[in-house]
Amino acid sequence: MAEEEAAAPAVETAAEKETEAAAPAAAAAPADTGKRGAPDGVVAPPSKRAKKAASSSDAEKAAKAVQFTECDAAQLHAGLCAAVLVTSREKKEASAVVDATTLLLPHYPQGTRLLPLKLATRGVSLLHVLPPADAQNVDLLAAVSAAMAAAAEPLNCVRLCPLQTSCAATTDAVAPAAERLVSTHLAARADPGSLPQEAFVFAVAFHGRGLDPVLVGDQLPARQEVIRAAASGVERACAATERAHRVSLEAPDFALVVEILPTLCAKGEVCCAAFLALLPSTMLSQKPKLAVRALTT
Repeated sequence: MAEEEAAAPAVETAAEKETEAAAPAAAAAPADTGKRGAPDGVVAPPSKRAKKAASSSDAEKAAKAVQFTECDAAQLHAGLCAAVLVTSREKKEASAVVDATTLLLPHYPQGTRLLPLKLATRGVSLLHVLPPADAQNVDLLAAVSAAMAAAAEPLNCVRLCPLQTSCAATTDAVAPAAERLVSTHLAARADPGSLPQEAFVFAVAFHGRGLDPVLVGDQLPARQEVIRAAASGVERACAATERAHRVSLEAPDFALVVEILPTLCAKGEVCCAAFLALLPSTMLSQKPKLAVRALTT
């Protein structure tokens, strides 16, 4: 018994030593509160939710800073307005302008400005492309094609349509504007020493947006009149270069896009103008109707 009693203090002393050795480590370790996060003194990276909220806040600020400019009717009717038509999600015109500008500017010469113009309709915006004075041969279609390819996520802008020229919203103005546009295209691709080229296969895509008679009056030409005028311009351009041509609504190589838009000019006056573009099939979708491809699906 004496030996057992003598051994007992020795066991207790060893346990006490183990407790004393573990005490500093326990004091150094942070208390487990059940919460998971960064250790004290370390800044935790923002969560996906926080990043999304910050990005959304920045986008809202950028949209509020967008300023739309009054149009110059004389400039539009003289064909001096190369632009990009931005189709937006519902009531998101300013946000769509921000998205479109972000996509487009990297593909234009440095110093290019994209000026948002006032329209008397919703759902679309018009960006007037203003290259720097020393820029030459700015390829509007190539820039928009590159921007379309770079769009990788759902955006407030649904479509980007390059508009290469403008004119008055009359058949007398649309026909020669279409002829000049197609003549320029054919001349740039002409090869005098080559065999006769294949037929120029085209379609005309017409869109009239926000053309409320209360706003714009009843003097605008009918849809079919505009389409016939545009097609006659294409035919004259092909005839001048002896290029065979035919219409194909199902599989055109090119679409002559005609957009008639109600623009807002000085003192709130509504002035309709026609905007035209000759687009290759790679930028088009056929269903449910002939139109510029959507940026994302």
